[in-house]
Amino acid sequence: KLGGGVGGFILNKQGTKVLIFSGPVRSHCAAESELEGMFLMCRWVIRLGLHSHKVVICSDSTTTINTLHSSTDLSSMYSSCDPMLQHLINVSIFIQFVPGYLNDDADLLAKQGLMKSKMFSWVHNSSA
Repeated sequence: KLGGGVGGFILNKQGTKVLIFSGPVRSHCAAESELEGMFLMCRWVIRLGLHSHKVVICSDSTTTINTLHSSTDLSSMYSSCDPMLQHLINVSIFIQFVPGYLNDDADLLAKQGLMKSKMFSWVHNSSA
């Protein structure tokens, strides 16, 4: 079966969740699912206008982090990554490694996303 699950959340400075997402993605392997989740998170950051501030995205996937930090043109490899996303990485969006045990909530959302038929997202009303 072609597919995977993604999930994550955005916390504001006070530690309150302002966005939660979870759902299925089309991917060939776990690393591709991780990248799709990262691209989705970056698009949410842009959509919510958070890219004008410093944003740190945490991942427990060293493969994903290394791919995003590479000089490779990701937009030519992945249709879900437009050039603006890649440009913002390491400019206003920073990717940081966290051990898996600190990423349990996002991991659970990704596993739940695998079972969903479509993407679910929830955005808190107040500003992030």
